Amino acid sequence: GEAHPHAVALWGDRAAEMPRAMLASSADGLALPEDGGADDPGYTLGAFAWGAVWLDSFAAALAHRETRAALGRGGGRKGGTAVVLGASLGYEAYAIGLSHGVRTVGVELLCSLRDLAEQVRSDRRVAPDLVSFECADALSWRLPKDTRLVYCDDT
Repeated sequence: GEAHPHAVALWGDRAAEMPRAMLASSADGLALPEDGGADDPGYTLGAFAWGAVWLDSFAAALAHRETRAALGRGGGRKGGTAVVLGASLGYEAYAIGLSHGVRTVGVELLCSLRDLAEQVRSDRRVAPDLVSFECADALSWRLPKDTRLVYCDDT
């Protein structure tokens, strides 16, 4: 059978995109001084290990009193932005934005994953002012001034 278009989009560019991201991290001077400074190669292939957060763990984190307060539930103030670093296909960004009604920005290093997350957002008619995705390196990306919550993915 023929591969589903989303599967092709998910895996198609990965082999070319990961080495480019690793080279860019070194060229942009993102290597940490304690890891070897400018001579450090930046990201390694290990930075692109694939993982996932189990729903029960993620749901518990979202339901936590401090998280709910930060997102404007349970007596906290309304508004602001939530940020997901390492957004991948957007699962966590969608969960936060759609369940809490808080503007959520997913930041992903691999642009092909960001592109697919944006395609799904558009296909499902999720408003871009509620959930959106950017291709950027989390180490150099500037948090919005109204950031209320930062979630870092497990990979």
